[in-house]
Amino acid sequence: MARIVVFIACEPAGGGPPVTLAETGDRAAIVSAAGAALKESRDRIGVLGREDPFLGELQRAESDRLEQALKLAVPELRTRPN
Repeated sequence: MARIVVFIACEPAGGGPPVTLAETGDRAAIVSAAGAALKESRDRIGVLGREDPFLGELQRAESDRLEQALKLAVPELRTRPN
C-alpha cells in the first residue's frame, strides 16, 4: 500500500505554489486530518446548498467520493460515524 502522509504547507499571500513546511506519517495526525477534511467537505454542502441547490448536490457527490477515497486510504475512518 502507498505511504500516507500529512503535509503542513504555507500558501504565499501573493500567489504561487504552496511551500511545504513539514510532513508526518503519524497515524493519529493522518486520521485527524482526514476526518477534518471530510467534515469541511460535508459542511460545504449546506453552505453551497443554501446559495444554489444544484451546487449543494454537486458538493454532496464530491464529498461522497472523498469519503470513499479516504476510507480506502485511512481504514480507521471506516469505524467512525459520519
